[in-house]
Amino acid sequence: MIQRTTFKLGLLGAAVLVAMGTAHAAAMRWAGANDILTVDPHAQNHQTTHAFLQQVYESLVRYDDKYQIEPALATKWTQVSPTQVRFELRKGVKFHDGAPFTADDVVFSLTRAGTAPSNMMSAVQSVKEVKKVDEHTVDVFLKGPNPILLRELTEARIMNKAWAEKHNSVKSQDYAGKEENYASRNANGTGPFVMVGWQPDVKVTLKKNPNWWDKPKGNIDEVVFTPIKSAATRSAALISGQVDFVVDPPPQDLARMKANPRHQAHRRGREPHHLPGPGPVPRRAARRGHGRQEPAQGQARAPGAVPGHRLCGPAQPHHAQPVGACGHHDRSHGAWLDQATGRACRQVRRGGRQEAAGRRRLPERLLAQARLPE
Repeated sequence: MIQRTTFKLGLLGAAVLVAMGTAHAAAMRWAGANDILTVDPHAQNHQTTHAFLQQVYESLVRYDDKYQIEPALATKWTQVSPTQVRFELRKGVKFHDGAPFTADDVVFSLTRAGTAPSNMMSAVQSVKEVKKVDEHTVDVFLKGPNPILLRELTEARIMNKAWAEKHNSVKSQDYAGKEENYASRNANGTGPFVMVGWQPDVKVTLKKNPNWWDKPKGNIDEVVFTPIKSAATRSAALISGQVDFVVDPPPQDLARMKANPRHQAHRRGREPHHLPGPGPVPRRAARRGHGRQEPAQGQARAPGAVPGHRLCGPAQPHHAQPVGACGHHDRSHGAWLDQATGRACRQVRRGGRQEAAGRRRLPERLLAQARLPE
């Protein structure tokens, strides 16, 4: 990444360049090669799309900056049985249209995410059924013990049931079938930013949500993302000051950009479990995130070979993090993950999900926690 200003982000990816200099503290101008595909939170499992959707829509739980699960729309969770988890929901949360957040929205959203033509079934793949207990409590019933349920649910974003019903968006957009629905062009979440406009292949604009339940640590009140497919044009936009930072800058321009004192390069961090080893990493393994080695001087890395090529969304649920060595659990909010070890973890190892765990990406923070220099 190349950056025009020094951000306290903790959210920007590997190959991102930022230019230091004067920048308005309240507006962040961001450019990348790909546009978002949709704003329906269950329609596409796509990195750039996720990066924006997590600013607008929220899940029951999320990651903190140390890669630990923390409460989001759920404040507490308890294991009732090996296949039943009760979530107590945050009270006083409002959707962007002012509607209150309730258990009905959770039941609707998790069911919607797991129903075709949703492309986010991986986020609820272990969920058998979701039942409302009261206005602020839901029970999630599982197909079997799942020690990584919370990590999967970080990508299960919550919609307002009444809004979806009103706008004929009860089912997810069928993106593969080239379907359009109201939810694919309009958004109504509970997150720190409100989507105020999207012109496909032109720009996406987000405005700060003044009624967000959490307290933002950053000072950004507007985000404008501009998709720029041409690598040369992205570089020119950064150098000219049209954007504040660029994701996936062209490798051939990195040396020239970093030589400019107004520019600053950032690499995405790696999770501590999978630090790069001393030897070379095959390209296939690098793509899967099993390790990382910087290219030799004068060599460029293909974009597909950069693990974790996502700007600011949490990791994909199908790249599931192991619960430690099948023993780590969320000590702050109950020991159900620890209790779910044993036979369940042996099944995880045998089923290949332990291998998938090695491809887990390091999570990145919300833009609401980013700070631009005054």
